[in-house]
Amino acid sequence: MGKVLVRKFNAAAAGFTLIELLVVVAIVLIIVSGIVTVGGAMRTQAKIQNTESTIRMLESALTDYHNYKSGFPGSCGELNIIFDIVETQTGFAVGSGNPGTHATAPDAWGSFVGNDLNRLLAARASIEILYFMLDQVPDCQRYLAKISEEFKTNEDNDSLIVHQGSDPSKDMLVPLIEVNDAWQRPIRYETFSSGEDFPELISAGPDGLFNTADDIISTEIQL
Repeated sequence: MGKVLVRKFNAAAAGFTLIELLVVVAIVLIIVSGIVTVGGAMRTQAKIQNTESTIRMLESALTDYHNYKSGFPGSCGELNIIFDIVETQTGFAVGSGNPGTHATAPDAWGSFVGNDLNRLLAARASIEILYFMLDQVPDCQRYLAKISEEFKTNEDNDSLIVHQGSDPSKDMLVPLIEVNDAWQRPIRYETFSSGEDFPELISAGPDGLFNTADDIISTEIQL
């Protein structure tokens, strides 16, 4: 009768040990974490680039506005009139420290510096008025049309009545459109102060707060 061969089974040789499995899991987690981090950074960079593109379109529209009006909104006298109209028709004191539904708190949209009209003016009110004024100039409309529709909203559903002569039946109700950054927060328009020659357009950036290091400012964007 022949011999019966008995093969010993070595569990360690047949597969991974517990320690080896834990090491593999740790490596996978590190790789996944790296992918998520890189993906998040890439998405943030894409949003920054989209916001910069939107700001450039607004800057181009402002240049055409200046060529047409020989001044910028806020330096030609019309801005004060539009603020008065907004306050009358919406009931919001947009030139005061409490801009109604245009902002939830000063920290959310930041504070303006300068005269009483601009101080503490909400970003949404400023960009709504700017868009309204730019849209009145035909040369500016081509740049406004290039801004992605997803960045143009009217979240507070406010409008202005535009008179078309003495006949009230011809009056037009024009929505006050705000232009947002890629995080869907209003881009702020600031009239320029002495020593400057062009207004500033400012996004609060990824953190959503103005006057912080990640603000995207038109005067600092690389051409």
